Amino acid sequence: MKKIIISLFLFLSISFASEKIYYFIGINGDSSFDITDNDNNEIASVEEDIPNIPIDIGIRSSTSFFSESDSGWGYFIESGFAIFYIGEQRIEENEYIDYGTSVKGASIHITPTLVYQASSFPFIAGIGVGIGALYADGSYIITKKDHPEYQNRKDIDISKIDMSILINLEFFIIPDELSFGLRSVNVTAGDNYNQRFGGFFGRFYF
Repeated sequence: MKKIIISLFLFLSISFASEKIYYFIGINGDSSFDITDNDNNEIASVEEDIPNIPIDIGIRSSTSFFSESDSGWGYFIESGFAIFYIGEQRIEENEYIDYGTSVKGASIHITPTLVYQASSFPFIAGIGVGIGALYADGSYIITKKDHPEYQNRKDIDISKIDMSILINLEFFIIPDELSFGLRSVNVTAGDNYNQRFGGFFGRFYF
């Protein structure tokens, strides 16, 4: 928990270093928590068939374009916070089972993101890599059939600062106020845990 608190201070201080700040609240289409073995093979994916609606809140710095025109390359720094609770596991593509296990937790990320803005359309595309902090606890069933501990139940209790990756395709309905699009935010915890949220999203800036 101390690591999460430290990350929150970084989250705020880096964001407020920018000239212009937008606060946001967003609704995301899906959320998952993936577990891999030491060879990076997925051994379990905690993900729901009909996902709960993960909400994220945070701060985004204003985009500073390298050119003076309305289009071109630029960047923003996004700091986001999300809480998740997932109660099913995906065992095959579009096949989910409720084993009576669940994973809940929170993630924070600070992600500098390189973006491109179209000239005649309110659209930005971006990709970024930054710092993330992940807290999670719960349990899961190993579902990889050739794993030596297949069908065994494992507990999770992690709190770790690691890496974040953000991919963002965003259309603005009202510039600087209301948007929708597709996105993926991944926050890792070591080599074995990855929490992802995003998919189709809507977001309100203020």
